[in-house]
Order: sequence, then C-alpha cells, then structure tokens
Amino acid sequence: YKVVATNRIGSSAPNNEISAPYIGDTCNGVIIHQNDPTHPEAAAAGAGQVPQLLIDYEAVAEPYLNGANELMFRMKVSDLSAGLPPNSRWRMVWDSFASPGQQFYVGMTTDSSSTPTFEYGTIATAVVGLVLGVPQETKVGPADAASNYKSDGTIAIFVPKAAVGNPRPGDLLGAVNGRTFADNTTFERSTQLIDHTFVKAQTDNAYPTATYTIAGNNVCAPAPPPTPTPTPKPKHSPH
Repeated sequence: YKVVATNRIGSSAPNNEISAPYIGDTCNGVIIHQNDPTHPEAAAAGAGQVPQLLIDYEAVAEPYLNGANELMFRMKVSDLSAGLPPNSRWRMVWDSFASPGQQFYVGMTTDSSSTPTFEYGTIATAVVGLVLGVPQETKVGPADAASNYKSDGTIAIFVPKAAVGNPRPGDLLGAVNGRTFADNTTFERSTQLIDHTFVKAQTDNAYPTATYTIAGNNVCAPAPPPTPTPTPKPKHSPH
C-alpha cells in the first residue's frame, strides 16, 4: 500500500525510497561501506588529507581457496603509490558474540621503517569511571600469508573463519567498519584517528548498511568439468 499526504498545496510523493543495493558478490567482495570521494568524514574530524589513510570503501568476501574456509576483508584507500606511511594502522572491525570483547578486527600495521605486518585480534572496551569506554586491541595472531597491499590503495586481509568465531552460512558479521590511524598503538579511541566509515555526525556519507551475511566458501567453487559423452560403439552387420 501507499500513504500519500494531501493538502491545499498538493500531494506528497507516494514513495521517496531510494534503493541502495550491494555492489559485488561474495566470491570477489561485497562492498559494505563506501565513503564520499571528497572524504567529508575525515575533514569533519580535523584530520589531514593523507591519501594513504583515506578510506574509499571496504568489502568482505569468501573466496574459494582450494577448499579453505576463509574470510577476506578488503579496504581501498585513495592511494598507496607513494609508499606506506610509518607508524600507521589500517583496521576493519566487526561485531561478534564469539569475541571475548564482542568485536574482532583484522588489519595492517607499519613500524617506524614503514614495514607492514598483517594481523587479526579482538577489541574490548574497558569502562573508566563508569563514564568513558576505552576500546583496545588484543592481537591474537598473524593473518594468512596471502594478505597483501597494492600501490592502487587496495589492502586485502585473509583470515581463517575458525580464528574469528567460525561463522557458519546464515550468520551475520555485524557493523563491519573501517578505521585508519596515524599511530601504531592498540587504542581504538585515539586523537590520531584519520578516517572511518562508521560516524554519521556530520554527513550521511557511507552506504549501504554494514552487515555481511555468511554464504560459505563452497558457493564460489569452480563448476566441475562436464561429464564426457560416451562414444557409441559401431554396430557390425551380421554375416
């Protein structure tokens, strides 16, 4: 049904809903959040326009990797062709009751010489004085060796599902979001936060919703080769 308001000026639009479908697929990556190209969210936070730390989008996938049960998280920043900045963090975070602190993260970190490492872990929020929560990372281990970054700004992190709660088909990864920091501490609340995909205080700059539904890696398995058609044997005429 439709609801239309009518007064002496006229009638309202019967439907002003705008569809924002997901882009991509579970094999190559479903884009969960996409920021405005001008990055108003970073400007609103007073952050400098550092292209290596400005998030264009983030995506989640379950590629078929010879039967491995893996998740792939991808973050696209504006540009990495000038190299990685030192002492920086790129993080992708999601909600899960399987985490001791109800959040998991994966990410890339650089040291003082800009050497990157890839990791996964948990985030827990300690309460200070019953007022302020202080989210802090606890690294659990290195991400899979396939994790990498490219000069075009693409960062891909691979992690076994068993390491992050072993989500099954139909389970949800909630509130998937990206964050970048100009530091390599373990604090998620930091004055060195550069960009994010989760704050809407200044502008509704990210879309669509931030939930990913597990589909299963086997959905992306290659199709089996066709069964060969048997060649009929020739019939011999009776003598």
